[in-house]
Amino acid sequence: MADLRGDFFDGHTSRPQPVILELLSPDHLRLQAADWRRDHPLSELRLEVRPGATPALLHLPEGGVVEVWEWQRLADGLGLRPGLRCAIWLRWVEGHGVGVLASLVLAAAIGVLGVWVGLPACAWLGARLVPVALERRLGEWVLADLDRALLEPSRLPLPRQRAVQQLFAELRPHLPPGSERLELRSSTAIGANALALPAGILVLSDDLVALADSDQLRAVLAHEAGHVHHRHGLQTVIQQRGLAMLWLLASGRSGDLQIVSQVLVASAHSRAFELQADREAVAVLRRLGIPPARLFDLLDLLEQRRGPAIGPSWLRSHPEAAQRRRRAINQP
Repeated sequence: MADLRGDFFDGHTSRPQPVILELLSPDHLRLQAADWRRDHPLSELRLEVRPGATPALLHLPEGGVVEVWEWQRLADGLGLRPGLRCAIWLRWVEGHGVGVLASLVLAAAIGVLGVWVGLPACAWLGARLVPVALERRLGEWVLADLDRALLEPSRLPLPRQRAVQQLFAELRPHLPPGSERLELRSSTAIGANALALPAGILVLSDDLVALADSDQLRAVLAHEAGHVHHRHGLQTVIQQRGLAMLWLLASGRSGDLQIVSQVLVASAHSRAFELQADREAVAVLRRLGIPPARLFDLLDLLEQRRGPAIGPSWLRSHPEAAQRRRRAINQP
């Protein structure tokens, strides 16, 4: 290897000192400055090839470094050790269009895989690690917040409220584990709807109770109990907050892209949750001798009342009723 020139930094001051690098033998390198000279075995040296148009760093055993612009010649002299081979390969990728494009595609693929597979998996695990006491507090907090913002006390006649509560009490032994109590509420904001909150709190709106018959109410309660059993509410919270935190860490700010991403991801996962809860409901209805079609007849009616869906199906939080009917009823 012909002599190379570099700048030596001793680690104590920022002033560079010009040095000449000379390979004395296949396993020894000499550093020659104006007033000193050092010989080092190659085994004690580490070459750091950095990205961009920057010099490589030759790390010395006593702690100083030498900046070397013609790092490729130095790499040839040192021999391509495994770590150095990787650094040079990354340097090649950075300097070629094909490598940059391949890196961008790989990074995008890893990001998509993390959002669509990694995040739901972490949410599934995280939901199961949440202590029961914490989940109960969360469920009560969510219900109180909904009562402040969207829900009002039920306006159903007291005999009707008691009848629905009795229906739930008789149904509860047949439901998947986890459902603790039923709350009846009036709400113009959510209309004919049902909710499954953390800690096993089920909510039925007055409009839904007025619309459904007894078998359909059993079907809806079984469906919401499926959400509770699989802790879908907790998973949704973890997924949406987890995505927001990832975006903030990546960009340092929030914005429209964060909102759009959360809507897309939460919608897709919500469809999977709905189909899973449908399967639980169908199993309960079959055990009770109720035709599973009763649930989907109600869903068809709700879909008709709400009007045609707007936008592509993958953007909606719930699958279409016909699709849910096919997937759930045709299960083994």
